[in-house]
Amino acid sequence: MAKQVTYDELVRRIDALRIENDVLRRNEATIKASEAFHRITLENISDTVIITDDRGKIIYACPNASIIFGLSQHQIYEKASVQKLIDGNVCDISELRKSGEISNIEWHIKNSSGQRRFVLITAKSVSIKDGTVLYVMRDITDRKLTEIESGKSLYRFRQLFENAGYYAYLVSAEGKILDVNNTALEILGYTKDELVGKQITAIYAEESIEEAESVFEKWKLSGKIHDVELAIISKKGDKRWIVLNASPVRDDIGYFSHSISIQVDITEEKAKEEELTEKKNELQHYAKRLEEMNTALKVLIDHRDDEMNDLKRHLIGKFKKIVFPYLPVSPEAKTREELSTTVSILENNIREILFGSEALEDGHSDLSPTESRVAFMIKSGKSTKEIAESMCISKRTVYFHRENLRKKLKLSNKTNLKTHLHSLKI
Repeated sequence: MAKQVTYDELVRRIDALRIENDVLRRNEATIKASEAFHRITLENISDTVIITDDRGKIIYACPNASIIFGLSQHQIYEKASVQKLIDGNVCDISELRKSGEISNIEWHIKNSSGQRRFVLITAKSVSIKDGTVLYVMRDITDRKLTEIESGKSLYRFRQLFENAGYYAYLVSAEGKILDVNNTALEILGYTKDELVGKQITAIYAEESIEEAESVFEKWKLSGKIHDVELAIISKKGDKRWIVLNASPVRDDIGYFSHSISIQVDITEEKAKEEELTEKKNELQHYAKRLEEMNTALKVLIDHRDDEMNDLKRHLIGKFKKIVFPYLPVSPEAKTREELSTTVSILENNIREILFGSEALEDGHSDLSPTESRVAFMIKSGKSTKEIAESMCISKRTVYFHRENLRKKLKLSNKTNLKTHLHSLKI
């Protein structure tokens, strides 16, 4: 027969049950508060939380999963498994059990609109009700697209850098070559190993080193160089003329990291410029010579004009002296013989004017017109009588003119006047 419980024992049991019930209620309240806290936390964090069992069945999906997947919480549950939700197995469950956590798994999914999204997933081994795996998913689409674009930009830069038609260098803040493009290597004949690590000033020609060092000092302050003309040397020692430009590249916090230096080869243009300068100098020389020749020609023309004027005056003077006096023919000279004599004198005198005998005229310009007429008739073989009749003067007057001719020609009595006049080519 069972022992009958006493009243006091019953009271003690009731009190114990009451205390245990209070503890259970407090624990339940704590759990509810904790669940509410975690629910609020899960509903408000930016990351998406999914809890599954070992087979991937979705036990819990936080409401903000719609941010990544574009699905409501109910639609996510309808997917049934995380594998269908993210289109694949993100990790091996056995490996997860061994390590307890697998972090930073990059994954990409398509949301309900078909847009591609990149997520960073961390998987943890847990024990939450029926759930054994907790997935934390963070949307990294913007960051990933930035990285992709940055990678494309870097690729485009490398393509441009390597294949540009000018010499390109990456130069450190200390002035050392960090990289050099293919164009510079091909034209200058260096290998990349021969240039990388060397001071950029090492490739400059001796005549440009001083200026290059000065430019480099300014470059260290600003990182910029603009249109500086310098000479560089190839591996074979050939000189190449370049125009240098440089721009700074700064790190994330704004400090000067390195610079991109561009050298545009102007050797051919420089040679053409020098050739053009040489041609210009030649043209200036020829222009100067032409100007001198023009000046000399002007002097010659002026001198020739003076000579022509002198000749004109000379001819007029001769005509007045030895032609005009015979015109018109004297009225007394009516006979044919007299006319013939006058014409002969005129002919001789005109020949003298045209073909010259400056020996008499230039040497003895003090002869009078009458004396000149007498001299030409003597030379023509005319006798004293013929001369007197032709000129309508007396013989004595002719003798007088003959004597004057001898005096002016400084002839002795022994010298034949006619012979001497012939020697003068009158």
